[in-house]
Amino acid sequence: MSLKSFVYTPPELSAENRNHGRNVLYVNGFLMLFGYFTIISVTALHFTHDIRLTATAVGVALAIRQFIQQGLDLFGGVFGERFGYRISITLGCFIRALGFIGFSVARSFPELLFAALTAGFGGMFFDATGSGAMAAVVKPEERSRVFSISATINNIGAALGPLVGIYAYAFWGYRPVGLLAALVFVVIGLETYFFLPNHIERYAASQKMPAPSLSRSLRAAINNREYIITIAALMGFWSILSQISLTVPLIANKIGGASGVAIILGINAFLAIPLQYPLVRIAERYMDLMKILGFSAIICVAGMVLVYTAATMPLEITGIVLATIGSLAVTPITAAISAKVAPPRALAVFYGISAIGVGAGGALGMFIGGRLYDLQISLHSQWFLGVFTAIVGAAVSWAFLQTKTPGICALPASRKGLAAMMKDQSGIVHP
Repeated sequence: MSLKSFVYTPPELSAENRNHGRNVLYVNGFLMLFGYFTIISVTALHFTHDIRLTATAVGVALAIRQFIQQGLDLFGGVFGERFGYRISITLGCFIRALGFIGFSVARSFPELLFAALTAGFGGMFFDATGSGAMAAVVKPEERSRVFSISATINNIGAALGPLVGIYAYAFWGYRPVGLLAALVFVVIGLETYFFLPNHIERYAASQKMPAPSLSRSLRAAINNREYIITIAALMGFWSILSQISLTVPLIANKIGGASGVAIILGINAFLAIPLQYPLVRIAERYMDLMKILGFSAIICVAGMVLVYTAATMPLEITGIVLATIGSLAVTPITAAISAKVAPPRALAVFYGISAIGVGAGGALGMFIGGRLYDLQISLHSQWFLGVFTAIVGAAVSWAFLQTKTPGICALPASRKGLAAMMKDQSGIVHP
């Protein structure tokens, strides 16, 4: 199955507007990951070591942030489809900036929780909407390449963010880190508002057909058995991968101190820069999308288990290298599947549906990971997180490998015959 089998042809845009819109979204992705990882790389360390909260408490706060952002991303996608991508992304970035300011001044669990809620609420408006905007300005046959390039650019931001965050935290403390992250999102909001072409904001209005309702889009997704299994398996995968923001830095700090955290998070991000695009392109030549996800999960889980059981930095580094390689294909392949199965005019909605798996799985993983880390500390053990990862990872890998790649989600019929009209005009390429 090729990543080129996507869902609909976006409205006609000039080559100049396509390139300009794509480049603005590339910059947005870089800055978003840079700003996010600048603060998130040291958040667990700050609130457990400086504020003396438990890892469970920090995990709960980060879980709520992730669930609010990605679990409710569906509604952000609907907002973007109805009111314009540019407005939605700008609004979300400004709200996210307020949330990071809250992180920087929080001194108790309730304050941390409120900041996490605010940051997550802001993310709800730009996550799926940003993916939908990118799909709208890219021709269907170019999407796999552009998604992979975008992920590579994002990884550069994700690589630089932890380095800046950790060393700024070491020299100046946590508050300047939080304020820097907030400033980055203010810049993204301004850049989006002033430079994202109006053509993208008017993308929905330029279609010849009305957007399907949220209920019809949801029913289309629910009726697609393979797609629902994929989303469920992604929940398990992200419950494992989310630990890179919580328990992995805490474990790396115990083994190698602040420099150990910088090394582990730096490797995780920097490896993706040269490897993600070629690995995804090679993998799609020989395997269908679900097989890629299945083997990726196996490699990633093996690496994460090694991270949790390692007692030295060389083993810790080996584990994070394997985990990183295993995770490289997940984001672009997931984006490609959502674009492939979405009915016309429902791209951002389906990115939102996909994000539910990411948000719910990541939130659950944050809570369980924090709880298991505290349990390991109290019982002087290092096996709980490894066992949890192995069990969940085995189930996730099996689900991916046993499920065929989802086909296009058919819209439920309506009294006006809208579904038939969409099928005729959508430019769907069947697998």
